[in-house]
Amino acid sequence: MIFEFTKTQLFRESKTMRTKQAIYSVLILVFVMGLTMVVTGGNLNPTAGPAPTMKTLDQVEPRIPIPADPYGAGTFTISQPGSYYLTGDRLVNPNTYGLHITASDVTVDLNGFTRRQLPTTFSYMGIYIDGADNVEIRNGTLRDFGGSGIVASGSEI
Repeated sequence: MIFEFTKTQLFRESKTMRTKQAIYSVLILVFVMGLTMVVTGGNLNPTAGPAPTMKTLDQVEPRIPIPADPYGAGTFTISQPGSYYLTGDRLVNPNTYGLHITASDVTVDLNGFTRRQLPTTFSYMGIYIDGADNVEIRNGTLRDFGGSGIVASGSEI
C-alpha cells in the first residue's frame, strides 16, 4: 500500500500542525506571564536602617565645661555635684584660687590642659577643696601657684 497525498491534504495537515503549535505557544506564553505575575521578587524598596544603639557622652556622663581663659580669669567655683571638664588652658589671676570646690561628689577632668597662675607675691592654691567629700581631680597640670597645687580642708578625698 502506497500512501499518496495530494497538495491539498498536505497543506491542510501542515496548517493544522501550525495552528496547534500556535495554540500551544500562546498557552505557554499565557502560563509564563501568569506565573510571573504571581511569583514576584518582593518589594525592591529597602527597609529603614537600624535605630541608633549608642548613647551620647552627655547621656553616659553629663559634663559641665570649665571655660578656657588664656588671659587671666578669676576663681571658678564648683558648688554643685557633677562631672566638670576643662575646655583649654586656663590662666588664673593673682590672689585667686584656680578652682574652689565646695560640693561633694565632684569629678574634674583637666583634659590634659594646664591651670597656672600669673606671677604674684601672695600664695594661693591651684585647687581648694573646701569641706567637700568624694572629689576626683585627673588628667592635667597645675603650675606656678605660689601655695600648694591642691589643698583640701575638712574633706576626705
